[in-house]
Amino acid sequence: MKYADIGLQHLLKSYVDGLPLSIAAKLLPFRLRFNPSIYTHIYLQEKYFSKYSNEEKKVVIKAVSLTTKKQLFEDLFDLVNGLQLPAVKTEWGNYYAATNYDEKSLQHKKQILGQFVFKKELNLVWDLGGNTGYFSRVFSDKGINTVCFDIDPVAVERNYLQVKENKDALLLPLLFDITNPSPGIGWAGKERVAISERGKPDLIMTLALIHHLFITHHCSFEMLSNYLAANTDLVILEFVPVQDSQVQRLINNRQDNLVGYSPEHFEQVFCANWHIAQKIDILDTHRTIYLLEKK
Repeated sequence: MKYADIGLQHLLKSYVDGLPLSIAAKLLPFRLRFNPSIYTHIYLQEKYFSKYSNEEKKVVIKAVSLTTKKQLFEDLFDLVNGLQLPAVKTEWGNYYAATNYDEKSLQHKKQILGQFVFKKELNLVWDLGGNTGYFSRVFSDKGINTVCFDIDPVAVERNYLQVKENKDALLLPLLFDITNPSPGIGWAGKERVAISERGKPDLIMTLALIHHLFITHHCSFEMLSNYLAANTDLVILEFVPVQDSQVQRLINNRQDNLVGYSPEHFEQVFCANWHIAQKIDILDTHRTIYLLEKK
């Protein structure tokens, strides 16, 4: 991810124990062959395994001293410990700097989340599309276990670094694509269980996500309503209407994708599964936040 492409973490869905050396060696830029540590731990090992893995005769391995082993481990530790995400731009990595919220509306949105009254105690919250976790912390700061999911690796990394800095044990940033969720993988599909099997949340929050799913990924309101109803009994949802600048940004050359995209149609569809407990407009925006209770 550091030296080749930031999106390579998706390969871990196929390689549960990590990338094979043969693939890693081919993906890395040629110039890294001149990096002593990477040459030793990647290229040299890959060369050895490719040469001797199919040998019928027993390969005699020369004994390595304890001192040399320690040096190898220390070098590998320093190599991994020194890795940092490359300075790249992603679509949503700098979302809050480019959003159309001013400070007043941003704080009002945060205040709305804080003033919602829930009928039962919350133990686990999922924040879908939570970016850097700004609004996730409304819940984790109150002592509630919160998982902040986002598709953007830069946003997740920034969230993770802030969690480390704050020593926040209650907020977990995870890279996640709701349109292609993590499946059960490994032995019998149970070595790494599907995300839906890892604990049902008391609340799912989807702020400024529904327009991405509807317009970009063609997820209907029915699909989203049924997905949420299958995973929780309580939802906080932010509806972003067509006149919002973020929606306008998405609909260039996609006008046909807007058929049925309106707050009225959204409420009509969602009311099949959900009761609108509260509905509050965010100051100085066209956006509305809903608190939904499953029927």
